[in-house]
Amino acid sequence: MMSRRVFVAALLAAVMLAASAPAAPGGLEVVGSAWVLAPAVSETPEGMVGVTSNISVIVTKGWGDVYVSTFSLTEKDFQGAAATAARVAARLAGVNFSRYNFYFEVRGGAVIVGGPSAGVAMTVAAYAALTGREINRSVAVTGMVAPDGSVGPVGGIYEKAWAASRAGVKLFLVPPGQSVVVEYRRVARRAGPFVFYQVVPVKVNLSRYAPEHWGLHVVEVATVRDAVRYMTGAEVPGPRPREPVLGPEARERVSTVRGLLERRAMGEVEAAASRLGSARLPAVLRARLGGLLQGYGYSELDRAAGLPPYSVARLYAAERALATARWVSLLLDYYGGGNLSSRLTSLLSRWNATAAALEKTGARGLLDAETQVIAADALVQAARELEKARDAWSSDPEESLRHLAIASVLVDEADSWAGLLGGGSPRARDEATVYLIAARSTWPYVGTVAQETGVGGGGLLDEAEAYYALAARLYARGYYLLSAAAASRSLALSQAAMDLVQLALSGQPVYLEYSLRLALSACGPEAVASVYFYNLSQLYTGYGDKLVLYKLASQAGELSSALAGVAGNMSAAPQAPPGEEAPKTPGVEAQGLREYLERALKLLEEKGYLQLALPALVLLAVLLAVARLASRRKTAVSEGAGGGGG
Repeated sequence: MMSRRVFVAALLAAVMLAASAPAAPGGLEVVGSAWVLAPAVSETPEGMVGVTSNISVIVTKGWGDVYVSTFSLTEKDFQGAAATAARVAARLAGVNFSRYNFYFEVRGGAVIVGGPSAGVAMTVAAYAALTGREINRSVAVTGMVAPDGSVGPVGGIYEKAWAASRAGVKLFLVPPGQSVVVEYRRVARRAGPFVFYQVVPVKVNLSRYAPEHWGLHVVEVATVRDAVRYMTGAEVPGPRPREPVLGPEARERVSTVRGLLERRAMGEVEAAASRLGSARLPAVLRARLGGLLQGYGYSELDRAAGLPPYSVARLYAAERALATARWVSLLLDYYGGGNLSSRLTSLLSRWNATAAALEKTGARGLLDAETQVIAADALVQAARELEKARDAWSSDPEESLRHLAIASVLVDEADSWAGLLGGGSPRARDEATVYLIAARSTWPYVGTVAQETGVGGGGLLDEAEAYYALAARLYARGYYLLSAAAASRSLALSQAAMDLVQLALSGQPVYLEYSLRLALSACGPEAVASVYFYNLSQLYTGYGDKLVLYKLASQAGELSSALAGVAGNMSAAPQAPPGEEAPKTPGVEAQGLREYLERALKLLEEKGYLQLALPALVLLAVLLAVARLASRRKTAVSEGAGGGGG
């Protein structure tokens, strides 16, 4: 009888022969594969117990699709978690996500596998498949992956740690603040001849408990980069914070836009005050409108007068003063019977004209791309404000007119930024596709996580959904730059909502700190949009407001870099030149195949099919050899037909 070692060697040789054959025309080119152990929890009649699942991934050249095949049931958030993991892994590997497909497979002891807790593990596996890095099997991880690469909290840490130790894991990585867990234990209490049992919560510090009882070390990790370092040994460069200071040319652009808006604000505040003085209104209404002009018109302009001409705070003050003047003017029309329809028609006409002009612009460098992004974002916000104005009209006309005033100022601002752009070739369509797909998978994923954990996103998810829907409509109309900007804003809002969920569950400030580092890494001398959003964050004190603006700053930097065709500051250096596969670690694939074949052989022996496998192996080898020769002959004929007379 053939020995197992000889059989495995022969079967491995046949598989290697298949792998060496060229891909069939129209087939998928495999870039790499990897698998990772993922601790999970399973519900039993006795309660929750720890189990382990195996998550494998194959990466091929493709177009940015993510597929999931499971041999356990999965929660509805699993697809979103897989898509997020693939995107984060591609960014860490320094490759373009939209040029690859990811095929995940999950097998495990858990009846139902949830997506969030496996997010970091899937990211590490995808990164290993893209780069050829070998995964250290003595290390395992649990944690939710956020779109920005931070690690979020999950449940069942105690049970997962126990299961990991049973599987031979020596180092278990957990989210921030979750090395101390609450374990519910059954305690006996005697009362005379009676024994009473009750379940009591007990705090367990796994950093001390696990090494002593299970031989397992527990370490907290805040980012996927940390997990990648522990599990693969790869040192992935992190965000490189920069000073949020603009260079001379960028400052000049800010000063130009600020000057235009400030002059309009001065004129329109005076005009609104003059109209108010002559208007026939009830005293209470007159006083209220006068208070608006004084508190948010004149006072904003006075406050801004002492700031540098290129100051973002001064630009923001001009925006607020101008919006206030226009709101008061619209209210005077409303209460005085003015023609609001003509003003709305004029605004829509200006929006369409600015959008069409901006869509034709291209970026000659990063400064132009940043200018495109801040202009497009202003137009996108204007469109959203118009939607809010429409929705509020029937219930609150004054609030509706406030949104209309804000929209008109945003259109003016977008037009001012667009006027600073020159030539260049538009290249926003591909980026709009990428960002639209990312937004489509991100906000539902975050929404599901928020729903399952019982932690709301502070209204951010509703806005994220609205901006995604707007991005889809803009894309359908051919406004690709605006679509990319709207999808980018949807992503920023979703990520901020995810951070709020993580904060509520863990109580750790690490997420705000990480978001700040990402925002600063997007800044630089030409980063008009990123510096604008970062500086706006300094005007707010609320955690949620700061988070949103940090995310907007980092997203603006990524989108601007893509439009300019340069590497983003938050991404790792490319692992391989464009069009080439990432380097592979020798022996990793062969080792993985050998482990797989050993398991397959054991199953064949148990079923009594080992003798039948030998003829099948011989037939497989013959067919592979024939296919390989035919493929080589076809390639040679093709090259001969294409060769010219050299």
